[in-house]
Amino acid sequence: MFGRFAIGFSAISLSIFILYLLGYYHFINISTEDYSLRLFMTLVVAALIEDLFTRGLVLRELENWLGTNMAILIIMIIETYHIFNPNTTWFSFFMSLCWGFTMSMFLYIQKSLVAFFFHLGWNFAQPFLWFKPYRIR
Repeated sequence: MFGRFAIGFSAISLSIFILYLLGYYHFINISTEDYSLRLFMTLVVAALIEDLFTRGLVLRELENWLGTNMAILIIMIIETYHIFNPNTTWFSFFMSLCWGFTMSMFLYIQKSLVAFFFHLGWNFAQPFLWFKPYRIR
């Protein structure tokens, strides 16, 4: 569980660092002083709902009903609700589709909800690094 969390945290951190080196992201600061227990619990609940409900329940039921390929396609489309996040662009919309595919495949291959810990690590890194998301030139 901790390993999946660390991989999720590292994956977004490495991605942001590469984009920073290329000049596509601007860090506001790197700090933990604004990182409250309330914010952390919000991130836990968000990842839990997404992974347990969307992938744990909906994906499994759709897979039984329509087959794996169609189920993953529908979950990819469901993931596009991230379009309502601040500063969303067409690129981030595409990335939401990729995220839905990746997390669905992660669940399909692993046959367990360990993807939740990856997702939690991913969510945890965002306010920890406190960057401006989707700031692409």
